[in-house]
Amino acid sequence: MSRPYQRAKSNTFLVLWIVLAGLAGMGIWYGVLRYSATLETTPKLIESLGTAGLSLAFGAVLGGLIKLLFDAWTDRRAARASDLAFYDQLMMDFKFVYNTVERARFLIAAHQSAKTYGEQMRALPDAIIVLHNVRRATRQGFPDLYDELNIPIRCCIFSLKCLTTEFRQRYLQVSRLQSQDEENNKQRRAAIASGALPQDVPTHSARAWSRISTFEALAPLLRATRDEGLERDEAAAAFAPYRRAFVRHIDLASYCLARRMPNAGAVTDPRMEALRQACLAIVAAENGRPKRRGLLRLFARTRVRSLGRRRYTS
Repeated sequence: MSRPYQRAKSNTFLVLWIVLAGLAGMGIWYGVLRYSATLETTPKLIESLGTAGLSLAFGAVLGGLIKLLFDAWTDRRAARASDLAFYDQLMMDFKFVYNTVERARFLIAAHQSAKTYGEQMRALPDAIIVLHNVRRATRQGFPDLYDELNIPIRCCIFSLKCLTTEFRQRYLQVSRLQSQDEENNKQRRAAIASGALPQDVPTHSARAWSRISTFEALAPLLRATRDEGLERDEAAAAFAPYRRAFVRHIDLASYCLARRMPNAGAVTDPRMEALRQACLAIVAAENGRPKRRGLLRLFARTRVRSLGRRRYTS
């Protein structure tokens, strides 16, 4: 038996007890009052019985109301604690997704090999599954939060699926190139050691990495890592495509969650708030009447794009 059902059943019996005890007490008091009206002098026992009936009625009603109010306060407190624990778990899920993508971005650019590319891309489906689970969890009991997170999560899933689709279609080719590169490098080193080739012949072949660096979906991640020796504006421009494709959306989802935390008053970001309102407008348009859907969607999407450009490319 679930706790909400137990509490509802308990409250039903409590209300029934309040009504019955109140009616019984008032009935006793009224009966004593009517009986006393027929007597010239009311005995003390009868007066005490009437007083007891009146006290029973007021005590039952007042005590029952206090119990109901206390139970309601306890339920609200427990529900709030449960919601905060749920929000903390969602924040941890977003952190896991962000860390997974960031780890892939740095390691792929650092190792520059098909092996590392394959290892890091295999971790992305777990991040996609986590995002889908977040959508399912919020759709059931948190419809308002679901509307706020709907667009950011869909954008994150789209970005990650572009990477995994590219990985599925092109990894086998670069993996074979990596094997050929390693074999060619081994043969060159052996030939140099035996004197068949001069010492200044390059011993490193990187055809696999040259192919990987041309991947369209992976390009924003690699471009965002190449910030060494760049000026601040140049580094920001290199990071902008990756930010628009992924970071902006995960930041917006985290902002929507942070607004529901106990210290939500400290969360103030006018641009994020504008993006959140624009995303809500998109969701409202998708769930609204068909005649207004196209106009609202066009306005909301235009607003999101313009705000994103001003924030991340300025």
